[in-house]
Amino acid sequence: MLATGFLSGCATVYNPATEQRELILIDTNTEILLGRQIDFQVSQNYRILRGSEENERVNLIGRKIAEVSDRQDVKYIFKIIKDKEVNAFCLPGGYVYIHTGLLEKVNDEELACVIGHEVGHIAARHIVKKIQAQLGYELLVSLALGKGGAKDIERALNITFNIIALGYSREDEFLADKLGIKYAYRAGYNPEAMISLFKKLQEFKKDKEIATPLFLRSHPYLEQRIERAGEEIAKIKGRVQQSSQDSFPYSADLYPKDNKQQITGFGLYKICPQCGKRYPRTYGYCPEDGSKLH
Repeated sequence: MLATGFLSGCATVYNPATEQRELILIDTNTEILLGRQIDFQVSQNYRILRGSEENERVNLIGRKIAEVSDRQDVKYIFKIIKDKEVNAFCLPGGYVYIHTGLLEKVNDEELACVIGHEVGHIAARHIVKKIQAQLGYELLVSLALGKGGAKDIERALNITFNIIALGYSREDEFLADKLGIKYAYRAGYNPEAMISLFKKLQEFKKDKEIATPLFLRSHPYLEQRIERAGEEIAKIKGRVQQSSQDSFPYSADLYPKDNKQQITGFGLYKICPQCGKRYPRTYGYCPEDGSKLH
């Protein structure tokens, strides 16, 4: 009866990051719980850098990217791992980690694209959907209802760690690249930095003293990702040319929240008819309830 009631309560929701309706069985609260558990494990195995100038740098850029993300039902948390690897990764529930090895080798524009890429994975719920696909039905129901035991949570954690270690599918990486470009642009950064980032990664791959970046452990070859990134940037430039209002990127800093009337008057925001929340005009649907924005 419990399982039947659980299923009857589930419905597909529109995901603005993927632009598709999806069946998400692991709710946001459960996802945040899993992320918190894994974050604790990460903090036990890595040295987390705190209170440094690099923290300020990452959090400043991260907040701008989070502000324009297609997903607003999680609080994005940005952390730095003291490690020479040129890596970055994310966890369910909004956690993003950047290695100091990567920070030392990228500029702010490229870092915005890195963070945008990881936020893109979270917004698209890539890890959550993979966990759903690998967990048994009964375990999935118990987690979603908050009744999972220690062994259930441990299994979910192991699956998540495997996903992070093995990387994402080709299409997941392409979509995260696309979202990273979009979020960097919306936040006021040059989206072409994604291409310069990939070219740097190509050089890193040739350096035997640098461990293979996590970005390179998935299926798409960098040449393909550079090509796709170029196509996406060209689309953005095309939209800029079509509309004078698109002659500058959306930026949370340029258009503060307390100036709602003026901002909506310029068409920079859309309003959800159901919840009344406002989002950048580049959004088509409300991330909260899936309603079409006006």
